[in-house]
Amino acid sequence: CMKAILHGNGTLRQRLLACFAVLSILPLLLSVLFSFRNDRQQILENRDQIAGMDVQQITRDLDMELAAYENVLYQLYTDDELSALVKDLNEGRDLAVTRNQIRRKLRGVFWLQDYITSLMVITQSGETVFYDRLSFSGQTNVALEALGQNPKLLFDGLSAQNGTTYLPTRYVTFFNGQQYHLFYMGHRILSDRINRTDAVILMGIDDTLLERTLEENWLGEGREKYMFITDSRGRLVWYPDPSWVGENLYDTSRSLTDFVARNSLLDSRELAVYHRISEPTDWQVTSVLDCTSFTRAIDRRLVATVLVTMLSFLAAAVLVWAITGRLMQSVEQVCATMRTVSRGNLAVRADCPPGMTPEIRTIAEGLNTMADRLQTLMQDREESAEKIKNAEIAALEAQLNPHFLYNTLDTLNWMAIENDQYALSNVISALGKTLRYGIDYSNAIVTMEEEAAWLKQYLFIHQNRLKSSFRCEIEIPPEALRCRVHKLFMQPFVENAMIHGFSREQEDCLLQIRMEVRQDTLQVIIADNGVGIPRQVLDNLHTSRSGIDCTKRYHGMQNAINRLLLYYGASARIAVTSGTDRGTRIEINIPADIQKEGQDPCVS
Repeated sequence: CMKAILHGNGTLRQRLLACFAVLSILPLLLSVLFSFRNDRQQILENRDQIAGMDVQQITRDLDMELAAYENVLYQLYTDDELSALVKDLNEGRDLAVTRNQIRRKLRGVFWLQDYITSLMVITQSGETVFYDRLSFSGQTNVALEALGQNPKLLFDGLSAQNGTTYLPTRYVTFFNGQQYHLFYMGHRILSDRINRTDAVILMGIDDTLLERTLEENWLGEGREKYMFITDSRGRLVWYPDPSWVGENLYDTSRSLTDFVARNSLLDSRELAVYHRISEPTDWQVTSVLDCTSFTRAIDRRLVATVLVTMLSFLAAAVLVWAITGRLMQSVEQVCATMRTVSRGNLAVRADCPPGMTPEIRTIAEGLNTMADRLQTLMQDREESAEKIKNAEIAALEAQLNPHFLYNTLDTLNWMAIENDQYALSNVISALGKTLRYGIDYSNAIVTMEEEAAWLKQYLFIHQNRLKSSFRCEIEIPPEALRCRVHKLFMQPFVENAMIHGFSREQEDCLLQIRMEVRQDTLQVIIADNGVGIPRQVLDNLHTSRSGIDCTKRYHGMQNAINRLLLYYGASARIAVTSGTDRGTRIEINIPADIQKEGQDPCVS
């Protein structure tokens, strides 16, 4: 390629740069590479030194934090009064009083440190007295249950140790909207006899303490590093992802480095791992560092070296680029704008700075004019489509909202009351409510709970019409009641079942309405045991906006199908199955729009 450019096959810019590169750039490469190698070695040594000091300091901070909690534990296991109470408890003297006194003793030191979550005394017999903030009833010791060990076994394990014993973090419970993970430190209670252990004390500490201690280094500034803690057996005591806490990293990895490589929280392949042992706990504090920044520092050194050593080369290159630079910049800018417009982004425009050549300016202005016209046409098309959709919806809903009847029904209601026709008044009142519900904000979105309330009024009217021969079964789970739907979307289907589905001679008329929320879909099933829909009508009743031509008897059902398709588009699925004297079943599947807390349920 270089040979072809030098012999005249390239542009003038390419030929000048190629000649200068051959004469100057190659001798400079050796000096640049030598300097780069030395700088890289120095930066990596500095990185390791700083990272090692950092994890050492964090480990010291952790030891200091835990020492404060060990001091609280020390106050308890060396307390003579607590030792005497434990002795009374083991000997069965005044058990209720003794337990309360122990609990008050625990409560007295409970708030000395912020993250103490549970304190419990386990006696030699396995009896437990506890005080915590996860179970104020005092009956269920969830902190002990999370350990999954028999209290007697815990006593044996802790009493065999002379110093403080640490137990790794475990998930305990979900309380007050928060998940709690606790780690434990325990010690045997010292009595008047050195060789005797009457009880042990176990303190549960919220692992938020560990997070707070590491928070300045967990995914630090620029997400360059994070830290975690493991115990001597490789179990994760604390990890930024709580779901990993308690897992043994060697179950899925051969080594610590392998675990970090497989499960790193940093989006980088250049990772360095540093760790240090916390002496009081025998825990290992591990720091995972993203070395990308150091690599970039090395790259910056390399760039700086290249810039210094190649100043003459760049000066000549700048001179060549200056001759055609502005022209090429304008051409590239217009080309970039054309590519963006061709991908469908009509909002972008080509800049026309004062220094642009007249020819390129003409092309840029023509491109901007074309994009303006296309954007205007697209907006006009979208507005027209929205107007057509709203007009169709309004026309369909106008068939279902009889405004002019409401005042007349109200007058009839008062006339019935004046003539002591209360049953008639109830029917007229229910009919008035159903009409008012349909009239007010006819294009509104309501909750299924409101729609169900209207449905009961509507069915009440038909129950009075059909008397005892009509039964209705409605099954709506609580999660379905919170779904937001378009008003009256079920009305035509229910009306078709009531008016056309049941014959006058039918003795047992049953209408079933069931709903269920399945993932992101609300399923509504409306079924009756009526006469069914004739086959020739059912064949023409499609779930599309084409309508049916064979009869007007099922016009309302077809309108309802059209409305659902207008509202939800391809997300709505309606299936109608029926047979003569076998009833009709309508299954509607629409997106489950569950109302959020504080959200206005009625939107026009």
